[in-house]
Amino acid sequence: MNLDGEVASGLSDGEPRTGPRIDFSRVQGDVTEPQIVEKQVAGHDAVISAVGGWREGDNTLCERAARSLVEGIRAARVRRLIVVGAAGTLEVAPGLQRMDAPGFPKELLEPAVDQRAALSYLRSSADDLDWTYFSPPALIEKPGERRGTYRLGTDQLLVDDEGSRISIADYSSALLDEVENRNYIKRRFTIAY
Repeated sequence: MNLDGEVASGLSDGEPRTGPRIDFSRVQGDVTEPQIVEKQVAGHDAVISAVGGWREGDNTLCERAARSLVEGIRAARVRRLIVVGAAGTLEVAPGLQRMDAPGFPKELLEPAVDQRAALSYLRSSADDLDWTYFSPPALIEKPGERRGTYRLGTDQLLVDDEGSRISIADYSSALLDEVENRNYIKRRFTIAY
């Protein structure tokens, strides 16, 4: 099975924040095959995975990718994994995930269940790795304006008077900050204005 998934790995360039902070390599391969992951990420400092389970009839892709990525990066001796996740797994009330709350879009439920399984797998089976799971807010504005200021949280959906949202520019900036600063090791974090 060739999913043509992308595995992106990055190296910190160590330069001041005035220039590009991360040097990326983009690679093609089947992200559900640990041997392919191992080959593609060998020699890198970190792996960022943004696999989505949006393929018709395949709502286990995220969990399978998480398992394969963990196995592959272990074999490649890479310790850092950042998984771009989903907002449906965030809590909207104590113990109530957004995906289980009334009004959650039906078409997003199966992919959210898959993302929940991927996060659960990381929490239970990847203690030897420096993993981070990054959940977006309810809405990512594309293209959206870069503000440079936003709130960060952990397991709760961040909401204000304008809802739960972030621009793709600020979302990407926070992702790269986490690669560089390592503030949420073995944890999930989220973002919103």
